[in-house]
Amino acid sequence: MATHIKVRCYIFHDDATYEDLSSRIKNGPSRRGNIDLGDWECDMVFDNAQSFIAGNESLDPVDELSTLNQDGSSAFDPILSENHEVKVWIDEGSGWVMFFQGYAGADVGSTLVDTKRHTVTFSPNGITGPIKERNRLREITYTDRDLATSLLRSILLESGFAGKLAHVVVSDDPTLQIDEYTTKQEGTWAVLQKAIAKTGYILASRYHASGTAYNDGSGDSTPEDGYYLTLYDPLRSKSTPDHTYADECKS
Repeated sequence: MATHIKVRCYIFHDDATYEDLSSRIKNGPSRRGNIDLGDWECDMVFDNAQSFIAGNESLDPVDELSTLNQDGSSAFDPILSENHEVKVWIDEGSGWVMFFQGYAGADVGSTLVDTKRHTVTFSPNGITGPIKERNRLREITYTDRDLATSLLRSILLESGFAGKLAHVVVSDDPTLQIDEYTTKQEGTWAVLQKAIAKTGYILASRYHASGTAYNDGSGDSTPEDGYYLTLYDPLRSKSTPDHTYADECKS
């Protein structure tokens, strides 16, 4: 007998107000890991029936009349774009656990509106998505920096990131001192990857519990359970899984 899996999906506007789209999910969510991207990918299909459109609850990103595309001050803010944070939980019968966390694309590229089937297919990026989309417009030279506790966070801050995206969870510290590192005018993700290249360590998305120390020189800790940019040594053993899912999530 198949296990009934409940799904909860929240998407947050920039002003921290959010839309609960759980009841609109027709198919999914499906999740897959991507080793090359160092992150998770996710797909889900939302119901966008004519009744929702008529009631100004359309999920089409270009629908300016939809209240779902407005933030707390009623300003136009398409919910399925603009790098809005996405959180998906599932409950297999023993309580809610985080299934996926990431961000909508910066533009409408993460959505596919099907006006014949009255659906919207949504494919948000993992938590590294905004970092991969952000380009650095000038060269910067960093000198006399510790890689894990100074350089990586400085790169994120000077790329314009704040909050959780301005941190790295340093699970394993390569204790590498950087005498000089000059970045090029290129993407923030490429700059970070080049910085750690000689260590053999990996910078990717990993799940951490609330209160996990970042160890990135900030003195801060993770504010909630979820996925965070993480520096770790792939050669160190890890025998305990982050989560174990017994069944696939089906509609």
